[in-house]
Amino acid sequence: MKKNWHWCSMVIFLVFTGCATVPVFTSDPTTQTVENELFVVELEPHLASGRSFFDSFRYVFVNKSDTDLKLDWPNTFYLKNGLIFGRWGMKGMTLEQLRELEKQPLITIAPGETLSGLIFPLSLIAKRSRTAISRDEPSVRPGIIPEGESGMDLTVLQGDRVIREKLICRIAVSHMRK
Repeated sequence: MKKNWHWCSMVIFLVFTGCATVPVFTSDPTTQTVENELFVVELEPHLASGRSFFDSFRYVFVNKSDTDLKLDWPNTFYLKNGLIFGRWGMKGMTLEQLRELEKQPLITIAPGETLSGLIFPLSLIAKRSRTAISRDEPSVRPGIIPEGESGMDLTVLQGDRVIREKLICRIAVSHMRK
């Protein structure tokens, strides 16, 4: 009887693990684009390396005007479900560099110039695991971008003129069988 109990529990375990699912993150739209007479800006959720979740955004800003534009990074915010949820950081920065980012002056983008990179919400910084610490991986890692509306409240200056644009992507999570 005891042997049958072990076999029965093993079969039940295999049935449940065979039905396991993995989360799959998607974005609608895949890339949010805003264009006006001065610039084009794109924001696209970016999958974490080797993972099925988003941990950052690919950001592209193109100055279409014939004058310098200034990106007001300290007044550009991460939006979560329509509310301001903190500022942005750039992948690869150290904790000290991120602290200095708040004091950063305006970023000047010359006519015809393009600014791009991977950015992530500072409010979603992930904690390092013991494995990451032992491998001496960077101390700052982007966390998982949550389900729902995520985006950017962008502030750009042209002389004394302030231009604000919102870029919003809807993040959805579905589950697929392994």
